[in-house]
Amino acid sequence: MSQKLEALLQQARADRAAGHMAEARAAYELAVAKARAIDDRTLLAQALRHVSDMERERGKSDEAFIAGQEAVDIYRQLPDASQLDLANALRVTALALMDLGKPLEALPVLQEARALYREL
Repeated sequence: MSQKLEALLQQARADRAAGHMAEARAAYELAVAKARAIDDRTLLAQALRHVSDMERERGKSDEAFIAGQEAVDIYRQLPDASQLDLANALRVTALALMDLGKPLEALPVLQEARALYREL
């Protein structure tokens, strides 16, 4: 099942790169649902991070923050999560906070992401 889920995420990325935003969003949302169903937390966090990014681009900052924060929480709980994945999730979460008019809350999140990026 994880291979099918990974293929779905690849399709979502390809749709997004090709500018097919509705299809990409639908694929990411399906990936979130499937990852939850099989309890694949790594792929769930990946999908949520992309959902966050896409929701922010659509002006849905509340939804972007919720998805981004959940991705961050999952990455923090995964013992084998990559620093890059965590940094990317922190970045989209901070951007959502900025869009929500919460720069003081966004600052430490951005600083943590920056520190992780520097380490890499």
